[in-house]
Amino acid sequence: MSKFHNFIQPFKPYLPGLFPEPPTKPNYPNETFQYDTQAWGSHKDGNYVMAYIPKREIPDIPQVIIYLHGFAFGNPYYYDAHMQHLAKQGYYVFFADYQKDKYTDSQTPQPPRFGNSLKLLDAAIESLHTAGKDMITTAHESVSKALQEVLPDKPTLDIFLFGHSLGGLFALSWPFFNGTNQIKAIISADPLPNTAELPSWIQDNINSDLPFLKYPVKIEETGAALTNIPVAILLGNKDLFVKLKTWEQYWNDIAAFQKKIYISQTDYYYNIYRFDPQSALIAYHNQSVTNELLADVDENIQLLIGGAGKQDNMRWRFVWDALDKVLAGSSVEQLTFKMSSWSNGKAVQGVQSWPN
Repeated sequence: MSKFHNFIQPFKPYLPGLFPEPPTKPNYPNETFQYDTQAWGSHKDGNYVMAYIPKREIPDIPQVIIYLHGFAFGNPYYYDAHMQHLAKQGYYVFFADYQKDKYTDSQTPQPPRFGNSLKLLDAAIESLHTAGKDMITTAHESVSKALQEVLPDKPTLDIFLFGHSLGGLFALSWPFFNGTNQIKAIISADPLPNTAELPSWIQDNINSDLPFLKYPVKIEETGAALTNIPVAILLGNKDLFVKLKTWEQYWNDIAAFQKKIYISQTDYYYNIYRFDPQSALIAYHNQSVTNELLADVDENIQLLIGGAGKQDNMRWRFVWDALDKVLAGSSVEQLTFKMSSWSNGKAVQGVQSWPN
């Protein structure tokens, strides 16, 4: 924890108006199901899939979420709290690790251990040797096999795609490479627009002839397949990598008739928590990641670079809420968010939308 965070802790009980607590986790009355997990394939081969399977009578038309992770984040544990939340509501979740990496081929999500930062780095480097198209098509094949095993004799499905960062681009590009059959909507959180548009400090130091960069997946091309699929894009106003102005530039490339961008807003509580990222509500690039990313890297460093995994208001009342509402039938163009209040009653900064 930061020095400032430690310094103010003794004062919080006596000055709740000055040092309020952020909103607590909502109650979820729809979380009524228990669930199991089951996995297939191998991380090292880039075809690993973990399913979160609710213990329920299978509906006539099951609702399925295909969950696509961010760059090098192929351990399902990173998003585990969100996928648990979905499975407990009765949805079938299929997490696909489409990148070749060295995470453990387990049947249950495994938290990172010391040395995990090296696995992240290794996954990032290894991934550059595979074209994005091949990752997407392999993920489709792997998920299709898992679907056949979990939901046999169910030819009709309602499929929703959710992706974060690189996975957000791959979710938007999935119909282009794999077809639009049974896809009901796409929720894309902090998506990159192009696999060749990496941050300059990365791109300037790697070989542009590597397949991941040489054969890019880009929304200018793949967005044409989204004509009949509703799309919601979720951004954060403190994202270091993906900006609203970027997606304004590519907006017309998304052919969806129903589409909207929503932007969560950082709240430092009158700047009191600007140097206390544990207490602040920060709309980072990784606002979809719910669990610890790096066991061997100080949390403050992770938070400051947008790489921390935790549960907070941005997850519960923005990312989770958006997908929950679309699954329940809300229009992607009419999502509203109640961001709750600090413990002293002051409202949290609200979500903005674009186009207005």
